[in-house]
Amino acid sequence: MAFELNFMPQPLTVLEASLEDPTRQELADAVEAVLDQLETDPGEPTLGTTNFVTEGYRHIRSTPVRRDGWVVIWQLGTTGEQLDIVFLGYPEQPSGATPS
Repeated sequence: MAFELNFMPQPLTVLEASLEDPTRQELADAVEAVLDQLETDPGEPTLGTTNFVTEGYRHIRSTPVRRDGWVVIWQLGTTGEQLDIVFLGYPEQPSGATPS
């Protein structure tokens, strides 16, 4: 089953900037590889995804890009076939978040 990726404004802007910057091509390739894997099977154990529970969101997940410390932070969308990409980049730990 393929998932539809729904990008919030921040990760979409970061992704577009990375794709346009030739000095960040390796990072852009790594991000795209993770997004492709999430689209195919977000539960794949080799992705190394960590699940967090926060007060303001449902379960939110952080999948490492394995390049420059970047992560893709996402949650399941309103349908069972959608993933909401809410953050892309080098994160600080969200306040109040605890790994589950």
